[in-house]
Amino acid sequence: MVASLPVARGRLVANASALFAIWLLAAAFSAPSMAATYTWTNTNGNGLWSDGGNWLPNFTGTPVGPLDLVFPDGSGNGINDLATGTVIKTMDFTSTAEVHGFTNSSPGDPAANTMDIGSGGLITSASANDQYVYFRLNLVNALEANVTGAGRLLLGNFSGSSDLTKTGAGTLNLAGIYPDDGYASFTGNVNVQAGTVYLGQPTNGVLTNMPNSTITSAAGTTLSGGLVFAKKIVAGGVVETGYLDTDNTGQMIGALSTSDLQLLSTSTTLFDINAAQTSSPPNLSNTAIVLTSTSGAATLDYGGQVSVEFANSNVYSIGTTWDLFAAGTGTTVDRTGGLAGFSTAGVGPYSGLTFTKIDPGTGSGDAIWQSGWAGSTDTKLVFNESTGQLVVVPEPSTMVFAGIGVMMSGWSLLCRHRRAKAGRRAAATMPLAI
Repeated sequence: MVASLPVARGRLVANASALFAIWLLAAAFSAPSMAATYTWTNTNGNGLWSDGGNWLPNFTGTPVGPLDLVFPDGSGNGINDLATGTVIKTMDFTSTAEVHGFTNSSPGDPAANTMDIGSGGLITSASANDQYVYFRLNLVNALEANVTGAGRLLLGNFSGSSDLTKTGAGTLNLAGIYPDDGYASFTGNVNVQAGTVYLGQPTNGVLTNMPNSTITSAAGTTLSGGLVFAKKIVAGGVVETGYLDTDNTGQMIGALSTSDLQLLSTSTTLFDINAAQTSSPPNLSNTAIVLTSTSGAATLDYGGQVSVEFANSNVYSIGTTWDLFAAGTGTTVDRTGGLAGFSTAGVGPYSGLTFTKIDPGTGSGDAIWQSGWAGSTDTKLVFNESTGQLVVVPEPSTMVFAGIGVMMSGWSLLCRHRRAKAGRRAAATMPLAI
């Protein structure tokens, strides 16, 4: 019995070696069964991601996650019909990639074919063409979007609790294609470290809701928002809101809303007065940053520069008011800090005006800025930090703004100013020179 043990052991080793060789041979002629890099070709022409014949390496079967996907050229649009929960680790739109658009297999169901982001999640685009990813990405792990090409990367729908970080000098558009069931299920934060991020899809007219998210943008970046609500925005770069206008500045339609806005000293907030705004008063809802909260309390910490761009040559009547930093319905705004500068740009009589503080306030969000004379209009512009309003006032206006309690022609410019000193109250009772 003892003498037979080496023989039995030898047979076991031989059998194991034979089985391993058979497995290697079978694996060589079957679909990949482990994580691999798949390059999109759409060779079979049906656009289906589940068809291994549409990928390189070309095979019969379905790609198996975690997936590293490469899109090198104009191989066409596609349909993500992979099983919900399939893990995507990376997507790479190379410098040669033409326009790609990828939807899920059931456009009426925004959660269909949801892909989980794997550890080290990264989407890159070096292409000069726009790339559209419309199916849902579930950020179970953090995702970096690195856009270095001239084309935009558009992410239409995502969920999850991990953070999204934007890097690269290019543009990321968080489009909100499914706003009723997309962003509301996203509880992570958005960190803009470089380039430009557009928030919202204004053409569908529905608010994109990110009620649990903080959006942070670094100095040198651009954050452009329309019809978007985020819990908190900490802006170190450019913040744009207003119309998507024809002068190529790229502002989005509608208001950017938050319950907590912090404008850092490196920030510049841009408001756009569009050529389409010909009524008097203008369509203010498309201009403002709205401070709103279900609790009834919101905060605004002023900082940096504000610039208002006029994309038209209209002459607005005295008393016309733009609510730049507006309080939402039922919301009281606690305004602190102070702006370092205020200016106007664009075209028409209100462009290129120089503003000075005629009342420096306490440094707690209550200073008043007044422009120079707006040419032949016989008017000036005045911005009040304590109300967030920009108002057209008559020239000369020095006496008007010597009195803090002034109420005139429905103006609300100064009625809520916090620093109504006794001497100014007295001056407010004097006859006004208009």
